[in-house]
Amino acid sequence: MDKKTKCLVVDDEKHFLLYLEILFEHNGYEVFSSLNVDDALDIIKKEEIEFIISDINMPEKDGFLFLSEIKSNSNTHNIPFLVVSNDDSKGVINRVMDMGAIGFMRKPLLQHHLKKVSEMIAHNN
Repeated sequence: MDKKTKCLVVDDEKHFLLYLEILFEHNGYEVFSSLNVDDALDIIKKEEIEFIISDINMPEKDGFLFLSEIKSNSNTHNIPFLVVSNDDSKGVINRVMDMGAIGFMRKPLLQHHLKKVSEMIAHNN
Protein backbone atom coordinates (compact mmCIF):
# COMPACT_ATOMS: atom_id res chain seq x y z
CA MET A 1 0.00 0.00 0.00
CA ASP A 2 1.26 3.45 -0.93
CA LYS A 3 2.11 5.91 1.80
CA LYS A 4 -0.45 8.69 1.96
CA THR A 5 0.69 12.31 2.12
CA LYS A 6 -0.05 13.73 5.57
CA CYS A 7 -1.80 17.07 5.48
CA LEU A 8 -3.03 19.29 8.26
CA VAL A 9 -6.09 21.50 7.75
CA VAL A 10 -6.77 24.32 10.19
CA ASP A 11 -9.96 26.35 10.25
CA ASP A 12 -12.25 27.59 13.01
CA GLU A 13 -15.38 26.90 10.91
CA LYS A 14 -16.36 23.33 11.83
CA HIS A 15 -18.36 22.66 8.65
CA PHE A 16 -15.61 23.90 6.33
CA LEU A 17 -13.03 21.90 8.29
CA LEU A 18 -15.11 18.72 7.92
CA TYR A 19 -15.56 19.46 4.23
CA LEU A 20 -11.78 19.79 3.74
CA GLU A 21 -11.17 16.55 5.67
CA ILE A 22 -13.56 14.65 3.42
CA LEU A 23 -12.29 16.31 0.23
CA PHE A 24 -8.65 15.48 0.91
CA GLU A 25 -9.30 11.99 2.34
CA HIS A 26 -11.32 11.07 -0.76
CA ASN A 27 -8.37 12.19 -2.86
CA GLY A 28 -5.84 9.95 -1.14
CA TYR A 29 -4.44 12.11 1.65
CA GLU A 30 -4.09 11.27 5.33
CA VAL A 31 -5.78 14.24 6.97
CA PHE A 32 -5.29 15.75 10.40
CA SER A 33 -7.47 18.68 11.36
CA SER A 34 -7.68 21.37 13.97
CA LEU A 35 -10.10 24.14 14.88
CA ASN A 36 -7.30 26.32 16.31
CA VAL A 37 -3.61 27.07 16.06
CA ASP A 38 -2.56 25.63 19.45
CA ASP A 39 -4.05 22.21 18.65
CA ALA A 40 -2.50 22.37 15.17
CA LEU A 41 0.94 22.97 16.68
CA ASP A 42 0.43 19.95 18.96
CA ILE A 43 -0.42 17.78 15.94
CA ILE A 44 2.72 18.96 14.15
CA LYS A 45 4.83 17.89 17.14
CA LYS A 46 3.38 14.35 16.96
CA GLU A 47 2.99 13.75 13.22
CA GLU A 48 5.24 14.20 10.21
CA ILE A 49 2.97 16.68 8.47
CA GLU A 50 3.88 17.17 4.81
CA PHE A 51 1.75 20.21 4.07
CA ILE A 52 -0.58 22.63 5.81
CA ILE A 53 -3.76 24.33 4.66
CA SER A 54 -4.92 27.08 6.98
CA ASP A 55 -7.41 29.88 7.26
CA ILE A 56 -6.20 33.33 8.32
CA ASN A 57 -9.12 34.76 10.28
CA MET A 58 -9.40 32.69 13.44
CA PRO A 59 -10.00 33.71 17.06
CA GLU A 60 -7.17 33.79 19.59
CA LYS A 61 -4.19 32.99 17.34
CA ASP A 62 -4.75 33.78 13.67
CA GLY A 63 -3.27 32.26 10.54
CA PHE A 64 -0.59 34.94 10.27
CA LEU A 65 0.76 33.94 13.69
CA PHE A 66 0.50 30.25 12.76
CA LEU A 67 2.39 30.79 9.50
CA SER A 68 5.01 32.82 11.34
CA GLU A 69 5.49 30.08 13.95
CA ILE A 70 5.84 27.40 11.26
CA LYS A 71 8.31 29.38 9.16
CA SER A 72 10.44 30.52 12.12
CA ASN A 73 10.93 26.99 13.50
CA SER A 74 13.86 25.04 12.01
CA ASN A 75 11.91 21.77 12.37
CA THR A 76 8.88 22.99 10.41
CA HIS A 77 10.01 25.83 8.14
CA ASN A 78 10.12 23.57 5.06
CA ILE A 79 6.50 22.41 5.36
CA PRO A 80 4.52 23.87 2.43
CA PHE A 81 1.82 26.17 3.82
CA LEU A 82 -1.23 27.09 1.74
CA VAL A 83 -3.59 29.81 2.91
CA VAL A 84 -7.31 29.45 2.17
CA SER A 85 -9.43 32.42 3.24
CA ASN A 86 -12.43 34.57 2.42
CA ASP A 87 -10.21 37.65 2.71
CA ASP A 88 -8.52 37.87 -0.67
CA SER A 89 -7.39 41.49 -0.38
CA LYS A 90 -4.02 42.26 -1.95
CA GLY A 91 -2.65 43.16 1.46
CA VAL A 92 -3.47 39.72 2.89
CA ILE A 93 -2.21 37.84 -0.17
CA ASN A 94 1.05 39.82 -0.31
CA ARG A 95 1.60 39.42 3.43
CA VAL A 96 1.19 35.62 3.46
CA MET A 97 3.36 35.22 0.37
CA ASP A 98 6.07 37.43 1.90
CA MET A 99 5.87 35.29 5.05
CA GLY A 100 6.61 32.11 3.09
CA ALA A 101 3.25 30.63 2.10
CA ILE A 102 3.33 28.60 -1.13
CA GLY A 103 0.07 30.12 -2.26
CA PHE A 104 -3.31 31.61 -1.49
CA MET A 105 -6.73 30.36 -2.53
CA ARG A 106 -10.10 31.96 -1.88
CA LYS A 107 -12.73 29.92 -0.04
CA PRO A 108 -14.35 27.65 -0.84
CA LEU A 109 -11.68 25.22 -1.94
CA LEU A 110 -13.40 22.90 -4.40
CA GLN A 111 -12.65 19.52 -5.96
CA HIS A 112 -11.36 21.11 -9.17
CA HIS A 113 -8.82 23.14 -7.15
CA LEU A 114 -7.08 19.98 -5.89
CA LYS A 115 -4.94 19.62 -9.00
CA LYS A 116 -3.53 23.10 -8.44
CA VAL A 117 -2.99 22.36 -4.74
CA SER A 118 -1.15 19.13 -5.61
CA GLU A 119 1.04 21.01 -8.10
CA MET A 120 1.88 23.67 -5.50
CA ILE A 121 2.87 21.00 -3.00
CA ALA A 122 4.95 19.03 -5.50
CA HIS A 123 6.72 22.19 -6.63
CA ASN A 124 7.63 23.04 -3.02
CA ASN A 125 8.82 19.62 -1.84
